[in-house]
Amino acid sequence: MVKVQSVAKILYSMLCGVVCLAGEPAQAFENRENASGYAEAAPVEDQNIDHYEFNVRYDSIFNEKFEKDNHAALERNSFNFSEFDTTLDYIFFFTKKEAGMIGLEYSLDHFGWKDNPFFNEENFNNVYLRLGGMTKRWCNWVWKGAAVCDFDANNFNLWDSTIYSLTTEGRYAINDNFGWTIGFIAWSGIKTTCIYPIVGFDYKWGCNWKLNLVYPFNISLAYLFSDNWSMSVNYRIFYSRHRLGKKEPQPLGIIQYQDRGVELALNYFCSPYIEANIHAGGAFDGRLKLADRDNHRSTYYRFKTSPYVGASVHARF
Repeated sequence: MVKVQSVAKILYSMLCGVVCLAGEPAQAFENRENASGYAEAAPVEDQNIDHYEFNVRYDSIFNEKFEKDNHAALERNSFNFSEFDTTLDYIFFFTKKEAGMIGLEYSLDHFGWKDNPFFNEENFNNVYLRLGGMTKRWCNWVWKGAAVCDFDANNFNLWDSTIYSLTTEGRYAINDNFGWTIGFIAWSGIKTTCIYPIVGFDYKWGCNWKLNLVYPFNISLAYLFSDNWSMSVNYRIFYSRHRLGKKEPQPLGIIQYQDRGVELALNYFCSPYIEANIHAGGAFDGRLKLADRDNHRSTYYRFKTSPYVGASVHARF
């Protein structure tokens, strides 16, 4: 029988891993493995050093053409989608086993769509407030949590256009090479509420290979071919949800863009201080959803496989 004291420790660890208030689902779904796909940030965390973390990421998907089963007017229509994201987080330690995080984030989603029949806006700007925490209090577990408020900088409204999300996850290290991860991601805003499980494992074998199968955050296979370089194959999810302005053809309507991708990445890391990568791949199973202001009368438009490229930099100081 599980001891009450053990259960209390688990609950305490989960509570310490979550400090509420602010990523948006779009960002929450992004691969959260560091840029290298292989190196770990553990040296900084294990030294219990207060520090800053700075991230810049850019992706661009080209020439997204609509499927033939969509509206006839869209068959010869296409657009480009790109997203830019930058964050600055401050990590501070309460004890040797607990730390907190506070951060700010800015993102820009761009629709390069010359003959857009649905909406006029091209640039969607968002600002995020991020709060989180980490604990290693329970043996072999590392629990992390974050909460994010995603504010729409184009059409600011705390109730109508803001997305609130909460993430908590715990990794149990079975040994130095294998670990299990469990948790959940939930968000609410712009007339939708969702919750998804986080589940999977990571495994290192030999001196060069690492497999990450943690749904939905981190699915990748990396090969380390030198002290500072690796190659990886990554699965990606692109997600963007916004409320339109009052002067749009569908006033205060809702748009939701989502796509999946598989990419090949070249990664550089000088752990634990800087990591960077460049990547290219193909996006598939893309869909654009349009709805009215209450998320009713929804229409979906699917598009074909498209190429994309991107890059990211992650620095600790």
